[in-house]
Amino acid sequence: MYLSFRISEDDVSWRQHLATLNERKPFRDFQYRYYRRDGSVGWVSVSGKPIFDGSGAYLGYRGASSEISALKEAEHFLQTANQELEQHVEERTRELRHNEARLRDVVETTYDRIWETDENHRFSDVSDFGHDPDWPARKYVIGRTRW
Repeated sequence: MYLSFRISEDDVSWRQHLATLNERKPFRDFQYRYYRRDGSVGWVSVSGKPIFDGSGAYLGYRGASSEISALKEAEHFLQTANQELEQHVEERTRELRHNEARLRDVVETTYDRIWETDENHRFSDVSDFGHDPDWPARKYVIGRTRW
């Protein structure tokens, strides 16, 4: 399989990895992309440990690599889906806030009294009507029953 590695000199992760190799330190799960013969991008994860002979002379690295292209594609799909979902939630939240404001306007201008009671039939919420002088103040209604 033909692989092409294009390492950019300004790629911080590669510079750090090369420094690790030059210092002959172990590394784990270094992920990088490569280009296949057809021009598509693949991803690999590598881990390695330096090996030395009995006298301490550096011999190279022993390691393992895993082809993780499918994992990277799944991560990209999830990130994209998450971004789309967040955008949809933001749009829906704006719509709901707009509709809530419209409903609040209707409630505040209606002559009907809108109320809510708890499980004991006590008022837990009552719309405020400043335009009706005969309507008792909200503070006198909350916690009381209608009878």
